[in-house]
Amino acid sequence: MDFPRILAVADVRIPGAGCDPARIMVFYRDLLGLEPVPGYDVSDVLAFRAFPRSGPRLLVECLVGSEGRTARREAALVVASLDACAESLKEHDFAFEWFHGWGPYSRYLAVQDPAGNRIELFASHAW
Repeated sequence: MDFPRILAVADVRIPGAGCDPARIMVFYRDLLGLEPVPGYDVSDVLAFRAFPRSGPRLLVECLVGSEGRTARREAALVVASLDACAESLKEHDFAFEWFHGWGPYSRYLAVQDPAGNRIELFASHAW
C-alpha cells in the first residue's frame, strides 16, 4: 500500500470519550497513514497531519467521562484506495461498513475509530 493513505483532510477536532491514546495512534498513524504532529503541547489532544505535512491538522481530544456518543459523521477523509483501507481495517479487527451511492464516485467506507467517532473514508479520484 502506498503512503500516504490519507490524501486530504480539513482541519477538524473530534472528541474521544475515554479513548486509549495508544489505540488512537494505531488507527490514525498505522492504519490510515497520518503523521503525528511532533511537540503538539495541548494536554489530552493527539494531533495528526496528512500530506502535505504543513497542511491542516486532525485533532483527537481524549475526553474523560464524556458519554452519549451519536452516530453522526465526525470526519470524512480522502484515501488513495478504499479496498486497501478495507483490507487493513480487517487485519486489525476494525468493523466497517461499505456504502454505495448512485454514481461511480459515491462509494465509501464508514468505520468507528477507537474513541467511538464515525469516520467516513472516500477514495481519491482524478478528474
